[in-house]
Amino acid sequence: MERAAGSAHAPLVIPYGVAEPVAGAAFTVEIDRARAMPLRLNNMRWQFPNPPDPERLAGTDARLAFLEEHLVSLCDLWSRPQQDFVALYFRAICATVEAERVALTAALGAQQALLDARDWSFSAFCPLPRAHLALGDGGTARVDFAFWTGTALVAVEIESASTPRRDRRAALASLEASGVGLIAMPRAALAHGDTRPLAPLLEGFWRGEPLPSSPFRPASLARILPGS
Repeated sequence: MERAAGSAHAPLVIPYGVAEPVAGAAFTVEIDRARAMPLRLNNMRWQFPNPPDPERLAGTDARLAFLEEHLVSLCDLWSRPQQDFVALYFRAICATVEAERVALTAALGAQQALLDARDWSFSAFCPLPRAHLALGDGGTARVDFAFWTGTALVAVEIESASTPRRDRRAALASLEASGVGLIAMPRAALAHGDTRPLAPLLEGFWRGEPLPSSPFRPASLARILPGS
């Protein structure tokens, strides 16, 4: 695994969706940092345990729900806060698009007859649950979620009610020293649906996209089948 603090052009390999980063992990994403391309819902190389059922992917809402369900399945089975975070993040994506509907509809230009403003939802940054990020000392630290914005690696840490253990505080400090941005997500914010901590991930997430696209368009289906 490449270190976050290493060469800006070195690939970034992130195992995710597992308790421990083992060789040949089923879920791994490799990011070409030299391209400075955000990891979005629409360009993520999805690895689904079973082929998507086309009947479930008839519209934007159904497609978003499918991705949300898949990401929840990669969270810790016993961590309700992680699962709640995924649900909150997807609600926040939809709310952000709705708040900018007029501008995003105008941005569709001549494609307004074929696309809807909600299709920009798939331009949102893709969360990687239980992501394992490299530390400066050569070790790794698991974070609740990781995002790649195209220019920065951002980790989301769901704060517990108790003070983090010393080794956990040290791991988070090491991540920050390596250049990883850290967003602390209080459990109270999850409980109250407070999306303000997520503002850095939501504001203008569609920027750089000429038009919205879906990860479920016909040309992409071959890339998201098991073992692809």
